[in-house]
Amino acid sequence: MTMRRLVLICLTLLPAHLVLAGDQSGDVASAIESIQADDLADHVNFLASDTLEGRESGSAGGRAASAYIADHFRRLGLKPAGDDGSYFQEFGNGFRNVLAMLPGRDAEVAAKECIVISAHYDHVGRGNRTNSYGPFGQIHNGADDNASGTAALLELAEALATLEQPPRHTILLALWDAEEKGLLGSTHWVTHPTPAGLRPAFLVNVDMIGRLREDRLTVYGVRTGTGLRYATSTANMQTDMELLFDWQQRRDSDHLPFFERDVPYLMFHTGLHDDYHRPSDDPDRINAEGLQSVARLMLTVALDVAERPETPEFRPESRRENEGLRQQSEQIVRPQPRLGIRWNWQRTAGDPVIVTAVDPGSPADRGGLEVGDRIISIDGMNPTPHDDLRPVVHAASNIATFVVERGEPAGRRELEVHLRGKPLPFGLDWREDDAEPDTVIVRHVVPGSPAARFGLEPNDRIHVGLGLLSVRPEATGEPDTDDRTDGAGQSLVIERDGRIRVLTPDRTAAQ
Repeated sequence: MTMRRLVLICLTLLPAHLVLAGDQSGDVASAIESIQADDLADHVNFLASDTLEGRESGSAGGRAASAYIADHFRRLGLKPAGDDGSYFQEFGNGFRNVLAMLPGRDAEVAAKECIVISAHYDHVGRGNRTNSYGPFGQIHNGADDNASGTAALLELAEALATLEQPPRHTILLALWDAEEKGLLGSTHWVTHPTPAGLRPAFLVNVDMIGRLREDRLTVYGVRTGTGLRYATSTANMQTDMELLFDWQQRRDSDHLPFFERDVPYLMFHTGLHDDYHRPSDDPDRINAEGLQSVARLMLTVALDVAERPETPEFRPESRRENEGLRQQSEQIVRPQPRLGIRWNWQRTAGDPVIVTAVDPGSPADRGGLEVGDRIISIDGMNPTPHDDLRPVVHAASNIATFVVERGEPAGRRELEVHLRGKPLPFGLDWREDDAEPDTVIVRHVVPGSPAARFGLEPNDRIHVGLGLLSVRPEATGEPDTDDRTDGAGQSLVIERDGRIRVLTPDRTAAQ
């Protein structure tokens, strides 16, 4: 991607009131708003009550939980998606998945592929040495694992039932059984999908989403399909959680059978805790408000994908990616010095720039710069109004014209200097990633540059979907604001840690 394409396609300057990336129709917004913490808590309280005795697969408590889910779907009028026109898909030793769907409005695709939203509803009963950290023999209510995810799906079902117009794609709501016995329910469905012939095109799976802490939500699977980070971040505009994007492919929840069949997915998780697989995982420890935020995010991103003409393409490369590669990709990379001088850097803006040292063999040395030279201009740019020389140097072309004053009395000289590296007229270096199309990922910000004044930081994302920034094609290093040169009243829209932020030149940020 050339710098000209970068500034004309991938950077965004626009009035803050024009940021529309998270807007939804009134119908969809009302559906999302209908997901309420109190209703989620009510579902968790029932599913994680002692009456259900830990919801072990095949047990009376497990069957009661499945009946509760099916009855909820029935009352909402959602279409059964199990065996023989029922909400149940029976398998194994008395196990059963619970399935319902909202048929899509696009008849051409709705009968062939679906967006799956799923969670497992079973738990470990009274626990034993193979599935519990003890004490054994007591009811393990599994409020977080996974009554929280089940409650979210029940509330999503109610929200979907309120839509006046269904999305383009069919949405399948799937509550898996026997996850705790080895992902048996989801594995059974992907090999025996119901209704027959319905192909999963995308999955949103949740497991343990009831313990949101410090507004931090872990998101898995973002690398399995193109554009999923952007989709999740823009959906998050309504909930404003910090999203921790984890690249590893965990083999401990129901996304795995889908991933193994090349289905892109997202999985949300609020983290492990000391009550995991213990009798103490009870409803009074659930963060209902946090659960509401996660459930609303689930619905927003699922409806976004379900409304698209084409679903995200699976990325086979995600099979080879891991947390180590993520950390390596996010390392701060500083470009090498372009010029190779020291100057009177403690000067104030307006004072002349005087060369105090020249690195041997550097572009400055080869171009003829000397200690004591006063730099008048670089490629026609006057450096004296700036308190830092670096943004002017980085904005210059590869073969830059330096005008300097030398000697007493001062005489002007014009020097041709072949600078290192590429020009950075906005003051940032960036990289691209095929998992995040049409996105610039910031690698380095030049101090004192326009990018620095907007408060950009390494690993910030700037996406074409958020608008455009115009920079003068002659690479002056200044934003082209036409009648404004101070950037006042303008803003730069970015994504940072899963949050959409609006940056202004005075380094303030607002949602």
